[in-house]
Amino acid sequence: MRLFPAIPDTWALTSKRWRGHIALAGSVACGAWAVIFIRLAQQEHVPSLFIATFRLVAASLILAPFVLRRYREHIHQLSGGDWLHVLVAGVLLAALLVMGSFSLEHTTVLVVAVLFATSPLWIALLELVFLKADFNQSMWLGLTCALVGSVIIAVSGNGDAGLGKNPALGIALALGGALISSLYAIMGRKVRRRIPLLPYMWLIFVLGGAIDLTLLVITRTPIGNQTPTGYLWLMLATLVPQIGSHITYNYALRHLPATYCSIFGQLEVILSATIAFFIFSEIPGLLQLPGSLAVIIGVTLVNLGQPRSE
Repeated sequence: MRLFPAIPDTWALTSKRWRGHIALAGSVACGAWAVIFIRLAQQEHVPSLFIATFRLVAASLILAPFVLRRYREHIHQLSGGDWLHVLVAGVLLAALLVMGSFSLEHTTVLVVAVLFATSPLWIALLELVFLKADFNQSMWLGLTCALVGSVIIAVSGNGDAGLGKNPALGIALALGGALISSLYAIMGRKVRRRIPLLPYMWLIFVLGGAIDLTLLVITRTPIGNQTPTGYLWLMLATLVPQIGSHITYNYALRHLPATYCSIFGQLEVILSATIAFFIFSEIPGLLQLPGSLAVIIGVTLVNLGQPRSE
């Protein structure tokens, strides 16, 4: 005999959705600090390549005890094809973090954040070219809007010292990073169906860290003269956006539609730019704001046009 009435399934479902919304908001809040912590580390004269390497190596060491204790069997069960996908994803992640760090050397937080946010556009284009996916009106309109916005941002960086020491190079690196990010996301889709999140993250962090560490040695990048404050920003960049944002975002995806999560994630750009305004006094240029708005609207339209079967 029940002393209390059973909780309706709809209540449990609503609770899960609320937890999903909280996790998604936490993911955006954590992710917005990635470019901020990197810029703060650069102000402490930490080399960009060392920043990318530290984030991957530190994340690998932090996750190792949890993964090796609970997910050893999952790793042993990976097939040769799975390992190939993980290896490629690790290479892409290593390149992604390097390009993201170097792009911030040359242009503003807003430009880098906005252009990195175009990753869904590249995914859609890759699916159009290689998978012969169908584009509906919303996706074509969004793609056009985002491309126009990207051109406006690129034009705004021509000769504007307020956008960094070399805005054109920063814009090129950010766009290249967005393309790599889309390839990284597509690669992750294949493996994540057969392996839980934490071991997958750990494996690509280990492989990516080994690659960037090799580059660090080959380029003889100085690593021994960093300040304690520099290491603080590096550790925060590892814990907050790299680990915290990954985990909370994937938790949100369990309870909320992927399209909604991707659209809500565009708030990360606005939050990053707002933080940069107060911390670094970065004031957007005359063309930066409309260009950035056009990109955000374009990405949102592309996400809305994606098939709901995702």
